[in-house]
Amino acid sequence: YPLHAPEAYFPYFRKHNITTIIRLNKKMYDAKRFTDMGFKHHDLFFVDGSTPNDAIVTKFLNICENADGAIAVHCKAGLGRTGTLIGCYMMKHFQLTAAEVIAWIRICRPGSVIGPQQNFIDEKQASLWAEGDLHRQKINEQENGSSKTAVAGILSGVEDISINGTNKNISQRKTSSEI
Repeated sequence: YPLHAPEAYFPYFRKHNITTIIRLNKKMYDAKRFTDMGFKHHDLFFVDGSTPNDAIVTKFLNICENADGAIAVHCKAGLGRTGTLIGCYMMKHFQLTAAEVIAWIRICRPGSVIGPQQNFIDEKQASLWAEGDLHRQKINEQENGSSKTAVAGILSGVEDISINGTNKNISQRKTSSEI
């Protein structure tokens, strides 16, 4: 399959800032062909037509949340496994319902999320929403923490501002000649 060789995708991936590849099917190419060209590559195999275990879902979400650029996700046909994990990401980060996720993915890629994968997505909805809430809370706390540090730095700088040569916060020292 010369058109499906990893090298055939390099120009497209670079143009669209795809930095990470996630393979969900059995190894059909050497991942080194991507990593040698500076891409990150992850294998998260699970059987075609099946559902991922919690460890795979957690690893997938972690990879997505920490990637420097866009991510290319694939399995053999690009329907079931790929759609299932992307659906999990969408529920966690965009609070879409399972039905909305399946509908959206099927609009983008007809035939996606098949058989037991539909039930899996439905069953994961509540836990992924809860994980998403915690994730957003953590990010907000980090952002507020850095904002508070910046504000504190600004305020400490304001304390040293003088008006007409007099700084109200610093008591004037008397020199030995004034005593």
